[in-house]
Amino acid sequence: MHAGWLLALAYIGTLSHPALDWLNNYGIRLLEPFSSQWFYGDTLFIIDIWIWIALIFGVWLSRKREKAGRADWRTPATAFAAIFLYIVANGLLSSHAESEAKKLVVARYDQTASMPDPLVVANAVPIAFWRREIAWRDDFEMGKGEYQLGRGASIDSKTYRHNMDSLSATADAVAHDRDARDFLFWARMPFAEKDKAGNIVIRDQRFDNRVVRNNFEIVVAPKR
Repeated sequence: MHAGWLLALAYIGTLSHPALDWLNNYGIRLLEPFSSQWFYGDTLFIIDIWIWIALIFGVWLSRKREKAGRADWRTPATAFAAIFLYIVANGLLSSHAESEAKKLVVARYDQTASMPDPLVVANAVPIAFWRREIAWRDDFEMGKGEYQLGRGASIDSKTYRHNMDSLSATADAVAHDRDARDFLFWARMPFAEKDKAGNIVIRDQRFDNRVVRNNFEIVVAPKR
């Protein structure tokens, strides 16, 4: 056992965790406890199967060569180089997707009017690393779209009010509900709507997928 390498591996294991967390769209507060600012990499899906495959294959090949007594058993560490290039390529893809989608969103506005600066996020999806789900919003509206490598970006013609500017009940709900305040502290693209019972339902556009949306919502009864 070499103490220096052991310490280096400990640092790699510790620092790679927040680094990889930063690469997804969930967000991480890298500057805590000095600042609660959120940072988003918007590069990889939170569980990227291709990185797992590359890591597992690299370890398997290295162990196989080591057991065979081969001198090049460390060579499969080049899997890390492939992973690095994969991450860079995905980062560039997300950046391009957001840029293309933002042009389409801005084109919706009256060019003679004061145009808002919309927030556009390209969300990575499972397995299909060449695709992105687009979520955008301005001061009043929000919408969806998609991007696919080779086909470019598109946005849906239908838009929705996110109600974070005008739904007064949202402010009342947040004022007396700690869970709602915590959710909005975390949310990057929050929107609110009323359900049939008159409750305020707050979600985040990033996770407004029918498969997971129930795990990323807060239901608050308005203050009586």
